[in-house]
Amino acid sequence: MSEKIRVLVLGTGNMGTGISRLLCHKAGVELVGLFARRADRAGMDLGEILGLDHELGIAVSNDLHAVLEQTRPHIALQATCSTIEDAAGEITTLLHHGVSVISTAEEMAYPAAVSSTVADELHQLAIEHNAVVLGTGINPGFVLDLLVIALSGVCADIRSISASRINDLSPYGHSVLTTQ
Repeated sequence: MSEKIRVLVLGTGNMGTGISRLLCHKAGVELVGLFARRADRAGMDLGEILGLDHELGIAVSNDLHAVLEQTRPHIALQATCSTIEDAAGEITTLLHHGVSVISTAEEMAYPAAVSSTVADELHQLAIEHNAVVLGTGINPGFVLDLLVIALSGVCADIRSISASRINDLSPYGHSVLTTQ
C-alpha cells in the first residue's frame, strides 16, 4: 500500500497523547488530526500537547464534525472515555462520516454485555457506512479474561485457573491511578 493511512486521534489525555506520540513515528501512517473534549485544548498544536519544543502543524479541535470534514481520516483512534455510554456519541459521529474506529473504552471490548441495543446500533451504522468498529478496552478484559479462556479452550478438565497481572500505570498520571 503506497497511500498512508490517515488517522484521527480522539483524546488529549495521557492515553490519547501516548497514541499520538507513537503515530508521529509510525511508518505508513499519517496523523491528520486531533480532537479534544477539553475546551482549553482547542487550537493548541500537537507539539505543545506532547511537550515538544516545536510545533507539528496539527491543531487540536473541539468540533468533531469540523475536524472530520477538514482531515478526511480513514480511521479514528478514540481514547476519550471508558464506557459505552460515553463512547457511543463519538463513535456514531465517526461512523456517519464513514470512518472506522478503534476505541480504547473498556466496555467497547464487548459492548453487548453492557448494552445490546447500543452495540446493535453501532454495528448497523458500521455496516451502512462501510466502516468497522473495534473495541480494544483491555482493562482487564484481555489478560485476565479472554486470554485465559482462549488458552484453556482446548482443555477437557480444568480444576482451577489463576491469572494475575502487574501494571505500572504511573506514566499515565494521577487520573489513571485514582479510583473512582
